[in-house]
Amino acid sequence: MKKFVSFLTIATTFFAFALPVAAQGTGTAATGVSKPKTEYNATKKSAVQKFKTEKKEVVEKFKEKKTELKEEKKNVVEKLKGEKKEVFNKLKTDKDALKEKLKIEKKGLTDKLKAKSAMLKLARDAYLAALKQARTDYDVASKKAKADKSKDEAKAARDAFNAAKKAALTTFNAAKKAAGSASSATTGSTGTVVPTTGGATTPAGQ
Repeated sequence: MKKFVSFLTIATTFFAFALPVAAQGTGTAATGVSKPKTEYNATKKSAVQKFKTEKKEVVEKFKEKKTELKEEKKNVVEKLKGEKKEVFNKLKTDKDALKEKLKIEKKGLTDKLKAKSAMLKLARDAYLAALKQARTDYDVASKKAKADKSKDEAKAARDAFNAAKKAALTTFNAAKKAAGSASSATTGSTGTVVPTTGGATTPAGQ
């Protein structure tokens, strides 16, 4: 493009100054010889033809360069689109894979928690049932001791109740440990984790 502008400048200068001088003739006052009109016309025609030819060449080169740049731009845009799509697909694939992995892990943890919760519930229910049975047995033995007015029988009833309660608690703690999770229990005065007793307590001394 710069070559084209430079050529136009030269051509304009030529027509503005060179041709008018040529039209006036090349001779001087001394010789009185003038340049023939045919030579002038030939020079003008040659210059114009050269101008047109070079202008056409410049325009063609400009068009070729423009087409080349357009094609190059198109290729770059297509390449960027392809890379963008590839990155997007990879991110989507990674995201879906991670989402599925988290879903599986979450389900696994949920199933484990449900299993542990069920085991703890069974252990607690068994503990409460054993404690209730121990209390029932104690009440029967205590009534008999009162009827017989026997302190030894009353003491034996209390000892049997405490032993049954201790055994039930030991069984519960073992089941809790097997479940691998802490229960919603309270801590007794001895530091042993015990479940809610449901109102059953160690009977008072007779």
